[in-house]
Amino acid sequence: MVFVYIDWACVVCRIVHLCRRLSDRKLVIIKQIPMEQMTADERQAALNEVTVLSMLDHPNIIRYYENFLEDTALMIVMEYAEG
Repeated sequence: MVFVYIDWACVVCRIVHLCRRLSDRKLVIIKQIPMEQMTADERQAALNEVTVLSMLDHPNIIRYYENFLEDTALMIVMEYAEG
């Protein structure tokens, strides 16, 4: 997917980017998790988060779209919830 960068915020040592997905112009967030200074257990916990998010499907839970690695960061693309 291709995204247009809009804004960012830092939440508990993670950066969250607000982006617009070019394929459908929909707003999404991309959670950036820096992996280079994590222990093996912390890296595994981040990957477990992706696994759990990908299994959730409920109208009251923020939707997970995809994940990818960029440089040394895990990027998690999720639904944007306004407000």
